[in-house]
Amino acid sequence: MLEEKNIFVGGVEYTADRKTLIHFPEDLEIQDYTVPEGTEEIGITAFFNCQQLHSVTLPQSLLEINSNAFQQCCNLQALTIPANVKTIAPNAFLDCPAKLVSESPDFTIDRFGAVVWKDKTLLCIPTELEYYEVPENVIFIGSDVCMFGKLRKIVLPETLLSIGDNAFIGCENLQYVDLPPTLLEVGSNAFYMTACEEEMQAKYPSFFNSDPVKEYIARSIRQVRENGGSFKKINADTAENADWLRQHRKK
Repeated sequence: MLEEKNIFVGGVEYTADRKTLIHFPEDLEIQDYTVPEGTEEIGITAFFNCQQLHSVTLPQSLLEINSNAFQQCCNLQALTIPANVKTIAPNAFLDCPAKLVSESPDFTIDRFGAVVWKDKTLLCIPTELEYYEVPENVIFIGSDVCMFGKLRKIVLPETLLSIGDNAFIGCENLQYVDLPPTLLEVGSNAFYMTACEEEMQAKYPSFFNSDPVKEYIARSIRQVRENGGSFKKINADTAENADWLRQHRKK
C-alpha cells in the first residue's frame, strides 16, 4: 500500500488527512491566517520564524500544539488556545510575544502571560519578561520554560518540587534565585549561562552536578546563540534543535 503524501492548502503543508499542519512557509505573504476546522495538531516548528504573521486563528478541533510551533513569530499579536486543546509543548511559544488567551479548561494564562497546565505545571514564560512570580500551587516548572529570556528576577513558590531541564538556560540577566525548601530536583542546564549560576552552584551543590552530556549540550547551545542568535529550523538529530535537547535529559 502506497503511503499517502502530504498536501498543500493555499501554500501551507498538511498531512494527507489534513489533521496536522506541518509547515507554514516563512515567505508566504499572508498576515492573518485561519487554520481550517478539522486540524487536530500544530506540528513541530510549524510556524517557525513566520515574522509576517500578525494573527493566527486556531480551530475548535485542535488537540495539540507541538514544540517550537510558534517560535520567533515576532509580530504575532494575539493567540487564543481553543477549548479542546489537551497538549502544549513547553517551548511552543518561545520568542513569541503574542498575548495568549485560553478557552481550554486544562490551561490557564496567569497575570504575567505565562501558560500553566492544570494549575500545577508551568509550561511557558514570555521571554520578554524581566520579573516573574511563579503562581502558588505550581509543583513543576517544565523544561525549556524560558530559554534565553530577559528575566532578571523570578520568585518561586513554597509548593515547588521540580525545575525541568534547560528551564532558564541563557537568561543572562537572571540574578540570584532562592530555591524553596520543598524543591527536590533541578534539571540539567536549568540555570546554565545565567548571572546566578556560580552562586547557586556554591549554595546548592547537590542540585548542580556536572556530567559530560550536560556539558556537550550546553556548549552546542552556546555555539548556536553566538553564531545565529536563535535556534534554527534544522534536523531533530542535531544539538541545535530544542527538541533534540529534550531527548537527552539526565537519567
